[in-house]
Amino acid sequence: MKGNYFIFISSIFVSSIGGGTIIGLSEKIHSGFFFYSYAAILAILVDLLIAKYVVPKLSQKFCNMHTVGEIFAIYYGVWGKILGGSIAAITSLGLVAAQLNVSGKVFEYILDIEYVYGVILSLLVVLLYTSFGGISSILFSNKIQFFAIVISIPVLSFFSFKNMDIHELQNVISHSFGKDKILIFLVFLNFVTMNLFPNFIQRVTLTNDYKMIQNSIYVKSFIYLLLLIMIILNAVTAKKFFPSIESKFALPAIINQLIPYYLQPLIIIGIFASIASTIDSDINISSISLTRDVFQEFFPKILVNRHLLITKITSVFVGIIAANLAMMFDYVLDLVIFIAGFWGSAVLPGLLFVIFDFVIKKKFFLFCSMIGFFIFIAYEFLYRDNVLRGVFWGGMTNFSCLSIFLLVQKYYKK
Repeated sequence: MKGNYFIFISSIFVSSIGGGTIIGLSEKIHSGFFFYSYAAILAILVDLLIAKYVVPKLSQKFCNMHTVGEIFAIYYGVWGKILGGSIAAITSLGLVAAQLNVSGKVFEYILDIEYVYGVILSLLVVLLYTSFGGISSILFSNKIQFFAIVISIPVLSFFSFKNMDIHELQNVISHSFGKDKILIFLVFLNFVTMNLFPNFIQRVTLTNDYKMIQNSIYVKSFIYLLLLIMIILNAVTAKKFFPSIESKFALPAIINQLIPYYLQPLIIIGIFASIASTIDSDINISSISLTRDVFQEFFPKILVNRHLLITKITSVFVGIIAANLAMMFDYVLDLVIFIAGFWGSAVLPGLLFVIFDFVIKKKFFLFCSMIGFFIFIAYEFLYRDNVLRGVFWGGMTNFSCLSIFLLVQKYYKK
């Protein structure tokens, strides 16, 4: 894979711009929460920082590590492996749910069926597709999905722009930015943990050629910025022409009403490409994390010569659970932020610490992960309607706890 920039550009790109981005931002903007779009753009800066400082260490230290659990096992043994694997599996399962949430809405509008049937149909298609390959087939399909996305979104935006008054667009943007600066920053804090999700880590650890990965991220970030602007334009157009429609149908309505009928299949294929690219990757990560990091430790004898079979069976169960989770949230971005809380509160701070060679005792690491997770759950239960969510407070608690134990550990070593 060394030197194959396009594979990594397409792979990292499609893992970033799933249906949660395309439909999720459209839902929020159509509902009047324009500040989510600015926060998404601001989060690109985090990508650049990750490429500069995190990728070189992550790629070189943990090349060919298949899961987060395997990374934690080096420093924190079996329980670190189980913690990393289980949370990575839950996070990836949640991301699958987010894409099923989106695809269910698209099927509901296009096929005029009930939402629940749209989710089930999406699940069946993806499970059938995913069962025929692992990460290599996913990387191959990412190249096709990359082209589908970068062609369909600009075409959609072209017709949106034709129907939108430029001065009206400028007024919407300037008005929302002027009054929502604090909200933009708060949502940005919720988004920060999403730049280092398990699917990204899996791709970075495929090779130790960090320069290639860095350049891929820089190119991806530029393309991603352009497409975010187009997605925002589409959402503003939907709000103007279809103000009374349900927000979940904002983007499908543009496709149906403003796009020539002969181009509509192209746009729909592009949207489903973005959805499929995230689903197949995250089902793969979730099932592998459970099999390698959790089941392997509890049921080693059962897994002997059965890894592939167990992984495929696990994929089916992951998909079924994800489908049920998908139907519990109205806004897909709310689902993504909620599921990011598991990752950001329990695993991400500890992962960053080991990436930068800050290692504390196992019992302290596990304690910090548990206390961060507890704060996340408690905050979500008590203050779920706040803009700044539990993902931030849980993550900061874990990070602060790790920092305190690290300082104490260094002090007593003197």
